[in-house]
Amino acid sequence: MESQVAPAGVAAAAAGSDRQVIEKFFAGWAPFAQLPAGSAVRTALTRFLAADTPEGRREAWESVIPSGRLLRTYGALGIAKNGGDAAAELLALGPQPLAAAIRQGATQEPLGLLQKFFEFGRTPAVPNQQAARIFLLEFWGLPVGAPAMKYCVYAKGLPFSAGGKSHEEIAREFVKAGYGNGNPACGGLIARRAPLAFEFDTSTTVFRSGMRPDEVQQGILRWIRATGGDDDKVTLKHNPGSVS
Repeated sequence: MESQVAPAGVAAAAAGSDRQVIEKFFAGWAPFAQLPAGSAVRTALTRFLAADTPEGRREAWESVIPSGRLLRTYGALGIAKNGGDAAAELLALGPQPLAAAIRQGATQEPLGLLQKFFEFGRTPAVPNQQAARIFLLEFWGLPVGAPAMKYCVYAKGLPFSAGGKSHEEIAREFVKAGYGNGNPACGGLIARRAPLAFEFDTSTTVFRSGMRPDEVQQGILRWIRATGGDDDKVTLKHNPGSVS
């Protein structure tokens, strides 16, 4: 963890306006400096550090991290765990408190928050989390009564989708993105019947099904819970026929 005692170079960075202090510090902070120039995370984090309002910081965060959009969705649906304030500390980290922490050499907590929520440095993104969150963004973005979306589920109930692509294309996209290898355990269609009610099938014959419907159900609900939603409030029913 980053020390709470000011490292060499912090004293030099501590002079100037809040923005100057932040810019000087981050220019020499290894986890930030090691992010590739122009990378999505570096660009979003730079926008975050420059934002004057929580709304501006949220916009910067959500532009690159799917979990930010999921937490906002859960809040709007009334199913966010912990009162929906999982990112409250992060969004409160404006220029003034961050510059104050740098001047005081007390950077462990704010730098830990930035690494955790922007998923770099000591807490990089985990491939299976990325895959599940991509699925959940499409899952929650499905309008009530709209045509069903295609999905696949991998070992241990890991769901994935790819924006309306076929099951074969979903499987290829999963491997191409570096989320894992091999074929899905099963796949099918999911439809949204009400804001918190969904119906799914395991109808695809593209892959040999190696997963029971209840395992599919529990896998999706588990990822809703893991990303900050209250899965007890979500209904996900299996249709033994075909969902449309």
